[in-house]
Amino acid sequence: MKVYERYHDIPESTPPSVVTIGVFDGLHVGHQTLLQRVIEESRARKLWPAAITFHPHPARALSPRTSLPLLMPDLFKIQGLSSVGLRFVLRQDFDAVFASLSSDEFSRAVLSDQINARLVVIGDDFAFGRKREGNIHSLTAFGKRDGYEVVTIPRVHVGGSTVSSTRIRSLLADGDPGQALALLGRPFVLSGSVVAGRQRGRKLGFPTANLQPDGMMVPGPGVYVGHAWIPGETRPYLSVTNIGTSPTFGPAEMTVEPHLVDFHGDILGQRIALSFLARLRNEEKFPAAKALVAQILRDVQAAREIASTLPEQPHLSLLDGDRLNGPVYPQR
Repeated sequence: MKVYERYHDIPESTPPSVVTIGVFDGLHVGHQTLLQRVIEESRARKLWPAAITFHPHPARALSPRTSLPLLMPDLFKIQGLSSVGLRFVLRQDFDAVFASLSSDEFSRAVLSDQINARLVVIGDDFAFGRKREGNIHSLTAFGKRDGYEVVTIPRVHVGGSTVSSTRIRSLLADGDPGQALALLGRPFVLSGSVVAGRQRGRKLGFPTANLQPDGMMVPGPGVYVGHAWIPGETRPYLSVTNIGTSPTFGPAEMTVEPHLVDFHGDILGQRIALSFLARLRNEEKFPAAKALVAQILRDVQAAREIASTLPEQPHLSLLDGDRLNGPVYPQR
């Protein structure tokens, strides 16, 4: 799959295409529905399947002080889009010049002149152009002028919730990775680098990695069960991850500390990925280290029991990203 950073970079010889447009943060089941329709239409109409996404996230670009947490790193998103079978992706730099394009200019210059669109697949809440001035109706009108059709896909609902990146962030912030899993279509994955910590877990007999996330969404405080992927390993390890301030040992900053069950090795300085399947409990303050150790033993046993009900976990290379076509996970 070819990736272009600016729409001007797309060759004029690009064959006619069917394209979808969006930020695609998280590549949730709503995004997957759009992408699947693109693939189906491309095969039926003999067009090239393509997607337009943006970097950085438009909300961050337009409001630099807004620290919108992302659901996946940009690399993971691009690799996820590649796994669907697209011929190319426009990963458009969302700078001031691009943000100033009117909806009319976007249709003519980007969709028609550069991408050679014959069909545009969008969600029913789509807005585009300067200050989001364009909508479904104006896009349809531009399409009649510029030579492409427009297909609108209704928003997807799962368990009574409208699937959106905003909703998934809210669920994760509330410590509900199970519901987030249902909307994502797979477990939420957090990646980052392992940095030096205070070695408290090692002294208790349960060494933990101190994860520095890649500027991503971090679930709310609590203890979670999931899996950890380590570069060079052929299988993931069961993980029990504490997110919080370690109140048993006094005031501290918020940390993400996974204990990798049955793993023996040094991963300091490496990048790893953690999935979040279920929340085991709240973070607690224990009267003594002995009580904390007893609780960790119960957490590990609970994690083993939960993991035993799940299908075998795939190998996840940190360069592969979140695969859309991974195994189906049961809802918890």
